[in-house]
Amino acid sequence: MYLSLVKKDFKIVLRGNLGILVAQMLFILIIISVNMGIVGYGVMVTAFGWQLLLSVSTEEKKSRSLALLIAMPYEKGKIITTRYVSPMLGFAGITLIYEGLALITNMNDFFIIKPLTYDVIAITMCAYALFISITVPLYLILSDSVVRGITIFLILGTVWIGYFLWNNINIRNSLLTMTFITNHFHIVCIIVSIISLVISRTISLQIFKKIEY
Repeated sequence: MYLSLVKKDFKIVLRGNLGILVAQMLFILIIISVNMGIVGYGVMVTAFGWQLLLSVSTEEKKSRSLALLIAMPYEKGKIITTRYVSPMLGFAGITLIYEGLALITNMNDFFIIKPLTYDVIAITMCAYALFISITVPLYLILSDSVVRGITIFLILGTVWIGYFLWNNINIRNSLLTMTFITNHFHIVCIIVSIISLVISRTISLQIFKKIEY
């Protein structure tokens, strides 16, 4: 069931939208990443997840394809899990593409596009997971136009707050003053990412259980 729903999600988002998605990613990459570094990476992954959820939501509201599944309480967990698998696969794909482009644009140790680090990926995943956990239930109870406005606000707000905190508080250097974290930094980042996924999925599922579809 999971695999078939994930395949369906990607078919929906790529069908007729591939050109727009590529143009959107290139625009973000050129305008934001070159000028603001890793902020462009966060915008890229969030924009893809947003486009995927929006496309799937629009299609499903037309066909009411999830109505019967959602009506059965034991299927809600499966729907939420699937709605996490699809965006997270997108997250992984965009991350690999971004890192590949960063390596390609490396000119004598000068990076036009800044390479990613463990902490950047972990922090971005935390914000992305929270974004997904809020967005998935909203698409089921509100019209797409309303959710579009709310999620754009969330994207811009998250990017601005993250950029401000990263540049003014210097979180990474503060964490690296702790010996254990310094020695196991990549492991800590992976653990934080996993915890953020579990927590955000739980939040989404709790909201989802209260929805009258």
